[in-house]
Amino acid sequence: MSQGDTGDPRKNFEKGKNFLIKAERAIYKENYKKALNFLMSSLKIFNESKSILMISRVHYLEGFIYENLNQFEKTLEAYRKSLKNRKIAGTPLIVAETEKKIAETLLKMKKFQEAHVYAQSAIDILENVNQPFAKADSLYTKGTIHFAEKDWKSAIFYYNLASDYLKTQYHWKLFLKINENLGRAHKILGNYVESNRTFKSALKLEHEKRNFPVIISILKEMAENYKFLNNEKKAVEYITDAIEIDRKFQNTKSKNDYSSLRIKLVEILFYFNNFDEAEKICEESIEFAESNNQKLDLIQGLILSAKILLSYNRIDKQILDLIQNYIDEAREIAESIKNPKYIIESLVLKIRLFKKLSKEDEILEVLRIAEKIALNSSLKCSLGDVYEQYGLYYHSIDLNKALQYFNKGLEEYVKCDSIQDQAEIHYNISCISSLLNIPEDIITHLTIAVRINSKFKNIAREDEDFKSIKNQELFRGIIH
Repeated sequence: MSQGDTGDPRKNFEKGKNFLIKAERAIYKENYKKALNFLMSSLKIFNESKSILMISRVHYLEGFIYENLNQFEKTLEAYRKSLKNRKIAGTPLIVAETEKKIAETLLKMKKFQEAHVYAQSAIDILENVNQPFAKADSLYTKGTIHFAEKDWKSAIFYYNLASDYLKTQYHWKLFLKINENLGRAHKILGNYVESNRTFKSALKLEHEKRNFPVIISILKEMAENYKFLNNEKKAVEYITDAIEIDRKFQNTKSKNDYSSLRIKLVEILFYFNNFDEAEKICEESIEFAESNNQKLDLIQGLILSAKILLSYNRIDKQILDLIQNYIDEAREIAESIKNPKYIIESLVLKIRLFKKLSKEDEILEVLRIAEKIALNSSLKCSLGDVYEQYGLYYHSIDLNKALQYFNKGLEEYVKCDSIQDQAEIHYNISCISSLLNIPEDIITHLTIAVRINSKFKNIAREDEDFKSIKNQELFRGIIH
């Protein structure tokens, strides 16, 4: 028997490399089962030759496969095996990349504290390495962990640091991810101007890449920002652009997207009290949703129609009956698809209708039903809506009880990051504080409401709840 037959180490090593190449080709074709077989064959050879770097490469690719299969426990195990070997023989760049992958895996598993440890370790390793993109990528991961934890300010801090490194070594995909997440974080915090600035940076590049689904998504976000900046023209312009792009590229989009965009346009028009135009488009949206069996859009259309009609100054019996029909139909569909959010929203509208009909005795019964559904379904924003309605109910009956419910509503809105709802309830708390003669709370809560949404300046000027302090300098400073 020749010496080659007993096993030439160099030939075996090349054979292992060939298995590794075949595994990488199979991964590229998404044939993961075949890829894993090749990886196990190569691993056996590399273990025999004690080739630490190649062993680490095998485990890294194994982790990549399990990550794409959403088997995160196995992903984590493979990446940790890779890291163990890379710490022995790898470069700082390779070690940092592996720690970043472990952090990303832990993030997907919602193990945030441990994810932070690995992401920070990657950042620390790269501190003295001249690799701007790798630094930006690790900082982005750190920011995204904070984003998942809803620590928006920390997320923004790390995203901005990542952006600074991309100025040295540009990478368009990472640039887009950073700016889109930055835009969303600023939006949640109510920083609408800054949100749109970062969204615009992403939008320009998405247009170059002709990534129409993402373009439409960004345009929707920007339209909503302009809505809360009280710029009707821009808000309508951006959502109309989204609708037009969706119409042109309908083959890449579903009819449901078109319907939801029209609903968003109605919401914007309604927000700016453009009731006639909103009602017209809403009727078209309801017809479209009915004909295409789009139940969620149909519910939203019915609810918006009821809101529009409830906003008219004069409502006759015919309109009241129509509102009742819209609300009942919306609730019936929501119950059929077991959607507690819209069941509660229809109940809240029922309360508004009862106020119009002076059926005060029936309001508490509906509120208790809505509260029970919200508590059972753990819907924080919906529970906030219910508590706000309790506060409005007690506004003319028991001011202390109204304040108690508004504060409970604020707690729920904070939990679900509903910044505009927070503004609304801060305003209501300032009104009650004025009626209860609590000056410091009037100023504190009204200042927050106006900072989030300047529309409350105009509302406060005409609100009788503030009549006792209308001439005070602090109050006038806020509303002017």
